[in-house]
Amino acid sequence: MTQHDPVQLLHNILDLEVQKHYNDGAVIGGLDAYLTITGSSLPQSFAPALERVRNAPGGYRGWNTEQRSEWLATALELLWKPDPHTPPPELQPVTVLTRVSVKTAALF
Repeated sequence: MTQHDPVQLLHNILDLEVQKHYNDGAVIGGLDAYLTITGSSLPQSFAPALERVRNAPGGYRGWNTEQRSEWLATALELLWKPDPHTPPPELQPVTVLTRVSVKTAALF
């Protein structure tokens, strides 16, 4: 099983939710359940969107189509906003990649 970037995965889910006309059917169990499970793995910059949906009476499921549409637009925007408090990832040698030997790395 491969590891997926939680931001990219959530982005795909939110895009699907838009395509499904905000019917809370993009993931089994609904978006509220998914966010409860994965919320801690998302960037800090996404916290305002999580708080808003968690504090709403009934959560995402309790909102009408217009409220869902507005929240999704904000959520998608926040997903791609870089967190100013997160340092850039450390540079690593290409040899940490699978199937890249020292000999192959020398070609780069």
